[in-house]
Amino acid sequence: MDQEQLPDNQPGEFSKDPKENLRIENEILRIKVQTELGGVYEGDENIPPELENEFLKNILAFEHRYARIKMVKVKELLGNPAFPLSKELSEDAIEARFAELEALLSDKNIVVEFTQPRPLRFKYRFITEELFEHETDDMQVEGMTKYFNYEEFYPDHESDIRESAIKFLADWFQRKTDAAKWYLDERFIQPDGKTFTREEMLQSFRKVFAAYTVFEDCGYIMEEVKFELDDQQGPLNQGMGFAEGMVKYTAVLESGERKEMEGPFKFYFSRSYNRWLIYFFYLTGFNA
Repeated sequence: MDQEQLPDNQPGEFSKDPKENLRIENEILRIKVQTELGGVYEGDENIPPELENEFLKNILAFEHRYARIKMVKVKELLGNPAFPLSKELSEDAIEARFAELEALLSDKNIVVEFTQPRPLRFKYRFITEELFEHETDDMQVEGMTKYFNYEEFYPDHESDIRESAIKFLADWFQRKTDAAKWYLDERFIQPDGKTFTREEMLQSFRKVFAAYTVFEDCGYIMEEVKFELDDQQGPLNQGMGFAEGMVKYTAVLESGERKEMEGPFKFYFSRSYNRWLIYFFYLTGFNA
């Protein structure tokens, strides 16, 4: 149907009916997503057409912009600012310069995180003398923040293992099986040599939790954390580690009976794709 047959239509319209016009436009946008981006998109009838239209347009705009990006140094994104070396600044001067640096980063929607507490001079030196030279994409989208984490450049493996073990224990004490999956490997080995999938292990947790209403007076002592990295530079089998200590808590049954749990725990970790995950463990109250 050509333009002469639809003289009242506005440019870009497919129908005089706004709803039909939007439906047709969404269908064309879906086809574009599939053909231009190689993806498979299926519409959801529960999504309002107006919202889906905006969503599809944003996807195409983002991907088209992403295809044209280039790699630049962080300092280029910031306009190549001049900051003195940290060793050249006094304690008073470092505070003023760091405040200036933070304001510049915030203005450019860049956030630099330090998982562990670090001195001001340490942060300033890392950002101005290392991160500034790091290459990243030059893609800048309104409302989008670019994040950098110091530990991604210099991983603190001992702290990562310790933190994961503590989070696992916290989830155990609160009986939060779903949260625990973030620290668990895809497969597990138990002391008797049997292997389980992550979901099978979570199901075992649920069976234990079903026997009790709450865990009270919970506590632990972390006695040792160790790790060893593999020399190979591949994404798999990057290292092994463990965290061990003592745990103590009171498990309350539905009858009101209280069972004192006290004994050791030991979590074994493997590192793959830059993540430490638990693949084997012994925990008082679960294994015995």
